[in-house]
Amino acid sequence: MASPQHAVVLMDPDPLRRARLAEVFTEWYGDQFALVLTGDEADVGRARTALGEQGTSTALIAAVADGGEPPAALTATGTPADGTGTEPARVWLAPDGVGGEDQAGAAGESDEGLPRLSFTGRRPADLNIPALDEELCRWWKRLPEAAQRRLPMARIEGHFRSPRAFEARAFLAGSGVLFCWQESKDRETVRIWPPLATDPLVNPSLARLAVAFKLVDEPEQDWLDVVVVGGGPAGLSAAVYAGTEGLKALVLEDDVPGGQAGTTSEIANFFGFPDGVSGFDLARRALTQARKYGVTWQPAHPATQLTPGTAEKPHTVWLDGKSYRAGAVILAGGLTWSRLRPEVENKLVGSGVYYHALTSDAPSTKGSQVAIVGGGNSAGQAALHFARYAEHVTLLIRGKNIRDKMSSYLVDRIEAQPSKITVSTETEVTKCLPDDKGELAELEIKTRGKPGRLKVSWLYVLIGGKPNTAWFSGAVKKESFLSAVNGTVLTGSHLPGDIERLAEVVKKAREEGTKKGLTGEALRKFVEEKAARARNSSTQTGIPGIYAIGDLQYGNPARVGAAVGQGSAVIAELFGYIAQHPDLFPTFKLPDRETGSPA
Repeated sequence: MASPQHAVVLMDPDPLRRARLAEVFTEWYGDQFALVLTGDEADVGRARTALGEQGTSTALIAAVADGGEPPAALTATGTPADGTGTEPARVWLAPDGVGGEDQAGAAGESDEGLPRLSFTGRRPADLNIPALDEELCRWWKRLPEAAQRRLPMARIEGHFRSPRAFEARAFLAGSGVLFCWQESKDRETVRIWPPLATDPLVNPSLARLAVAFKLVDEPEQDWLDVVVVGGGPAGLSAAVYAGTEGLKALVLEDDVPGGQAGTTSEIANFFGFPDGVSGFDLARRALTQARKYGVTWQPAHPATQLTPGTAEKPHTVWLDGKSYRAGAVILAGGLTWSRLRPEVENKLVGSGVYYHALTSDAPSTKGSQVAIVGGGNSAGQAALHFARYAEHVTLLIRGKNIRDKMSSYLVDRIEAQPSKITVSTETEVTKCLPDDKGELAELEIKTRGKPGRLKVSWLYVLIGGKPNTAWFSGAVKKESFLSAVNGTVLTGSHLPGDIERLAEVVKKAREEGTKKGLTGEALRKFVEEKAARARNSSTQTGIPGIYAIGDLQYGNPARVGAAVGQGSAVIAELFGYIAQHPDLFPTFKLPDRETGSPA
């Protein structure tokens, strides 16, 4: 890959914080911009001169100051103009409480008119990336046309509050694509220019977008060791462990990395991240890790059918227009969002009513009233994130107590902000009402049976979902492994008749051992070994070689950490099946060691 022709200069006198900020900038912009670090304001001008001599223009100067005034590096005059003749964007990065009272992530302006983005000094991940994207887009639009063509920046033209625009924005933002937004009055048409493209894609499907932006990998063969259906935390975890163990794996995801968890603004209780981590950041790291070990990734490619195999024949997963065979299939498709009734939505989906809280859209709610429906962690995390920007957030919960389903750490933080977040329990939305532009303006609600109204411009509905089983349930219905309780997939000891089957295995083993003359400890070990070989793995379904993990698996806690754990467990358990059916895994050979999970 050629070296970037444009650079970001980051100035922070604190070396530890500078290193943390550099990690954030590299994660988001490293593919397109070189990053130059300095701790001295005087070095900023010298860095720009040196970059210019190398033919590299400065796109953005981001500088941190702990005092109440913006850094001189941002206000200095006489700095050299780049070869493009365009001055860079300039952003003041202000730790919380510096130069204003905004919370972490919030955006504002200094008295000099400089964009000011606040973040917590201990957690630069709070940085408002969408606001930085906007400043880079403003710089890009000022470039001469020839210079614009040399920078691979994507463009979207559409009406911000239209369903098509939201879908495209959500997919590209969730896939880590940097793009410029161009507002249009046309609500029906979205035009998207991939990097360096001269002709736009008009109302493209997500699959077409994924191909156009080169987000789709093609496997080298159509018979793989493992096909993972679902790219959320569970599926990506399984992919990482499959790849590191040398298995040829393909991940099919109908949306973006991380699935629904990828839209979460902060996961505060995930192991190893004491300062929290965004769902997008976690998913992007996991996908990078999986690809490093040869895992093939296909976003916006939903599976449509599953044909179970046999002891001699692989399973087949079907997509529109193609199919893949695999020795094992891991079902990790998670949930399909539950929706309000059509008469409640009132045709306002995409025009103020949304079914996941896109973190990059939060700055657009500045000064507005926002409502969030839901009582789980996703709703709590969204309420805290949007409260950084919106004038006020109202959390609408059907239950009587916010602590029934939401983690205590989230409830405590919500209750600490009564001026920004109101919690309304025993409340449901009965109607969404538009303004004269056809955009959401008000909600009809019922609280403890009493009707009321709530003026809001944005409504995010995060009320959980139903297991995503429709695409395969017809093929496996005869196996009776879908739970009648909530439609999740039964595995391991939860399979019908599994306990009785194991009891029969133990009984017969004891009889067999006794006939062989075994007694005491020898008989006990004989019976245990027989039972161990007969026991289903905790993630295997009623069909050998098909596994279920994450939110799709019966009894699994609805937490990211649990999903990641299941992803590692399923690969560990898979090796026993590989040992029994090596011909179903033609590209993989077990090492010369005892049958079972590798160390």
